[in-house]
Amino acid sequence: MIKNKLKRLIDMIGLAIGAAAMQVASSVYGGVSGIKAARDKDRMLASQKRANKRWYERRYNEDSTQRADAQGVLTKLNEAAKTRSEASNGRSAVMGSSTEGKAVVGQQNANMISNTTSNIASNSSARKDRLDERYKATERGIDNAMFEQKLLKNKNLANTVQQASSAGGALMNMASTWDKNREE
Repeated sequence: MIKNKLKRLIDMIGLAIGAAAMQVASSVYGGVSGIKAARDKDRMLASQKRANKRWYERRYNEDSTQRADAQGVLTKLNEAAKTRSEASNGRSAVMGSSTEGKAVVGQQNANMISNTTSNIASNSSARKDRLDERYKATERGIDNAMFEQKLLKNKNLANTVQQASSAGGALMNMASTWDKNREE
């Protein structure tokens, strides 16, 4: 009878140890997997942050007058100025006007090009402000994701520790049961 009780107790202890070991192993495996996933996400977020910085620096520092849209406007403007000058020269030749008329048209063309270039530069300032806002919003998003990732890491670590301590508690409970059964 004592042998049966002892055998049953040993079987119970073996099952409890096995269950606790499985719980600890599962907890550790989950913790390691979580750490690897978190590390991968950290790398991805850092890569996004670097890419955002490169994009911002490239776009912010580009010369607005060299952009394709600005070059298109300036090219059309120069063509229009050339056409106006040629028309003015033609009228002067036919009518026998003085060079003052040509000078006035030349000054008007220069003013037109100067004003347009000034407007492009002014629009560039507003464009840079928009780029700055977009960059900062993206940075905030990445920073928030990094913060959330840190919180998740801490939560996962706490869960892993809790599961391991729970398994340890089960082993302690089993040891306590063993002691009680030995005394009987």
